[in-house]
Amino acid sequence: QAAGGSPQEKGAAAAGGSPPAKDTGASPVKAVGSDKHKEAMNHFVAGKRDLLVKDIDSAVSSLAQACELLSAEFGETAYECADAYYYYGKALLEMARAESGVFGNALDGVPEGEDANNSQVEDPDKMTEEERDNVEKEVGEALDE
Repeated sequence: QAAGGSPQEKGAAAAGGSPPAKDTGASPVKAVGSDKHKEAMNHFVAGKRDLLVKDIDSAVSSLAQACELLSAEFGETAYECADAYYYYGKALLEMARAESGVFGNALDGVPEGEDANNSQVEDPDKMTEEERDNVEKEVGEALDE
């Protein structure tokens, strides 16, 4: 064994072939030409476009579908899913920002904490009997509608 190597390598070299390639430990990449992959990429592109034009609901739907398809094909932690997860997260963040703005505006004018002594909020114990009856009647009518 002056040249070194295993008998299989010597046999391959003698037959004119090269020694077998060593396994690098990397996971094999699946073919990216499948129909599922094309459908996932269509959803991904549509989601990015929707995010760009601020159609957040459509962006979240499309990107969720893209993530689902890509994770089914490559696995949830695959590198191929990274961009879809990133943009899906961005779309969800934008949706949360939009919804918090809606809820925040709903409470405009309502006092918080120390402002509770504001004239807009009255103490029910200080109301007269006539005012109580009036409020009770208005609330009853509002609930009936």
